[in-house]
Amino acid sequence: QLDPDGDTDELVRPHAARALGLIGDTRAVDPLADALEAHPSDDVRAAAGWALRQIGTREALEAVAEYADERSFVVSTEGEKAERALDEAEPAPTA
Repeated sequence: QLDPDGDTDELVRPHAARALGLIGDTRAVDPLADALEAHPSDDVRAAAGWALRQIGTREALEAVAEYADERSFVVSTEGEKAERALDEAEPAPTA
């Protein structure tokens, strides 16, 4: 869990989030989405967004895409990338 009130070193949390993304376990989607939503550090939030994009399920991508218009540049960049991934995953309309 990426608990903002825990005693984990601030420098470790972004790495922990990225590691969860590299592992790709879908059980990490909810804790990462919670960190993206509420963690006070933009670095942790951006890392959670990156990790969710790496997991790559529709649920994970949708959680990140909600932050495409976020005030924080690093967080909104992850949101924009998730939006593009969702757009690319949709089948092209047939004529």
